[in-house]
Amino acid sequence: MAYSIWLSFDDESSAMLRSDIRKLHLSLGGPVFDPHLTLVGDMEAEIGQVKEMVRCLASSVAPGRILVQGLETSSSFFMACYLRVQLPQSLKDQRRKILRELRCQEFPGDPDHVSLAYGPLRNCGPGSLLEELSNKYASRELTFQYVDIANSAKSIPVENWRVIKRKRLR
Repeated sequence: MAYSIWLSFDDESSAMLRSDIRKLHLSLGGPVFDPHLTLVGDMEAEIGQVKEMVRCLASSVAPGRILVQGLETSSSFFMACYLRVQLPQSLKDQRRKILRELRCQEFPGDPDHVSLAYGPLRNCGPGSLLEELSNKYASRELTFQYVDIANSAKSIPVENWRVIKRKRLR
């Protein structure tokens, strides 16, 4: 089974992101999904190993904020519309540790980001919802509070992605 380790947000950030993911879905197409930042994705590891990594991460990292650096789009299905974010060094270090210990591959071309839409987008002209969201998220901070184990991977339809375990950060 494929797993991912996600960072999830506090109630305020989650509600805002969830609302905007829904707006993009209704306006531009693409699936609806839970807001998250994929720390490590597409892992083919034993669940026990993943749980241990998440336990260590949750006990060593405090909740915090990530700065949104801008809204971006691409032709890539999994990065159709996203918020580029600045991840704290402590989380980058934890990601490297998890990748090393679980012998997982990093996706070096992917910037740290929070997706708002997957799939090809339509109706993205000037004055669009994308422009509105770009202004809304400019230099905004999002508060992360949880680490999740999700059943998610590029080979699993987004509609079927599910959080199977959530731990609050220390």
